Amino acid sequence: MDHFERRLAGLLRQDPAPAPFEPRHREALRAGVRARRRARAARRAAGCVLAGAGLGLALMLWPHGPTDDRPAAPPRPATSPAPAPTSTPAPGVSVSEPPSRSPDHTPYAPSSPSTTPTATVGTTPPATTPVTEPAGTPSATATG
Repeated sequence: MDHFERRLAGLLRQDPAPAPFEPRHREALRAGVRARRRARAARRAAGCVLAGAGLGLALMLWPHGPTDDRPAAPPRPATSPAPAPTSTPAPGVSVSEPPSRSPDHTPYAPSSPSTTPTATVGTTPPATTPVTEPAGTPSATATG
């Protein structure tokens, strides 16, 4: 074995010593690491914002309270509709809306302490007629 082969075998057997990077290469590597860290932080922040927006939208669209089949308002007694006014206002006369009421005003609340109404002598309560269904239609109370 000549000198070159011995030297080559020795280089292959020993651990290579780490060669330090030059300062310009070190700065480029550090800048690349900082850029990747910023990109990861921005991606993480964008993911958090999107997750928060998605949860907020889901909570806004989620139905509030139980969903039962209930009427929107209590049923009102059946009355005949009031006749509509047939006259039109004269030209040049302005039509204004009725005065607004204060929010604490309740038009049908009794002003005196509540008492049970007493029937006057000689009056009878209005008669109610039972509703009958045709023979071919099923009853609303029958379930099956």
